[in-house]
Amino acid sequence: MYLFQDDLLIKNNLPKKNLNVEISVLEDVQVLLLHAEEILDSHKDLINNMMKACKINASNFQVLNCAKTLYNLNSLLSKENNLNTIILFGIETHSLGFNIKIPYNLPYKFSNKYWIRTHALSELNESNALKNQLWTGAFKPHFVDK
Repeated sequence: MYLFQDDLLIKNNLPKKNLNVEISVLEDVQVLLLHAEEILDSHKDLINNMMKACKINASNFQVLNCAKTLYNLNSLLSKENNLNTIILFGIETHSLGFNIKIPYNLPYKFSNKYWIRTHALSELNESNALKNQLWTGAFKPHFVDK
């Protein structure tokens, strides 16, 4: 599949046979958080605290583990839905099949969605400096100061 956005030609290289999970259940979700590591209780607390600071209630975000299942993001990106922000915790866009480079901790518009690429949850959980960079560079300007 080819996507044209902001003068970029993006080729999604994911093999079609692996795109076995539709994410249509996320149609009402505004923020999608993708990660690739085991979620510990401390990570759940971190996510909940971050979303609360961003004024996003629990019914408006969903957390998905990309290490366990390959999701069909193309169907989600191409549909009209409420999703406006995708946050990548320790995930590179090429592992999702998109050949784009998204800077760390800055909102980046691609395919009519805002993408925020940041460090893995385990790294954020251990570093106040990384959490502060995420807050000041992405979350506060994107969610709070809008």
